[in-house]
Amino acid sequence: MFPSGNKDFSCTRTRVPFSLPLPISSMTTITAPNILNTILSSRDLPTLPIVASKLLTLTAQEETPLAEIAELITQDMALTAKILRVANSSFYSFAKEISSIHHAVSILGTNPVRSLVLSFSFLSLRDGENTNFDYSGFWERSLAGAAAAKVIAAQLPDIDSDELFTIGLLQNIGHLVFASTLPAEYEKMQGNATVGLEVVDEEITEKAQLGITHSAAGYEVAKKWGLPELYLQA
Repeated sequence: MFPSGNKDFSCTRTRVPFSLPLPISSMTTITAPNILNTILSSRDLPTLPIVASKLLTLTAQEETPLAEIAELITQDMALTAKILRVANSSFYSFAKEISSIHHAVSILGTNPVRSLVLSFSFLSLRDGENTNFDYSGFWERSLAGAAAAKVIAAQLPDIDSDELFTIGLLQNIGHLVFASTLPAEYEKMQGNATVGLEVVDEEITEKAQLGITHSAAGYEVAKKWGLPELYLQA
């Protein structure tokens, strides 16, 4: 039933913010489950270093002896050196020098050490085979976001700033996943990121052309890596 009265029901023109270059149905024949399987089974999917993977398993237990965490970290000399360098930096400003990883783990605690290990592990994924993806630029932006998250967290009560730093570092990991496992599709999608002078919402473009967003892909990869639920839900 149409409304009655002397109202003006003439058509008005509504400006569409953008138009996709092709109908969604013709953009891809890939469904989300299929593309997700392609991503997760790709030989080019970034993987965490062995020590980081083992640490996640170890710290998932309700009570993890700090000595076991320290022993695990010592298996990676480069990682050990990095953690000691951070522990002795002005950020923590401990009164005495921390000379061993056992001392560092005991004084920092489980969560900060885990966050440091994960952060260094993620940053080790700097290089990839996709020559069209700016890996350095990606990590620079990720580090900037992580640093901002840490500064904000430091001003809030009951917030673990180390964990929030790691979460900030991971916020756009799905872009790295796309660039590594679907380089051709990702490059094509980036080309469709603008239509004329209009900027297309990236998740709309991703959903249309890949059947999955970078947020969803990042979540599934982080879950495969065995990251704690805190990181998955952030």
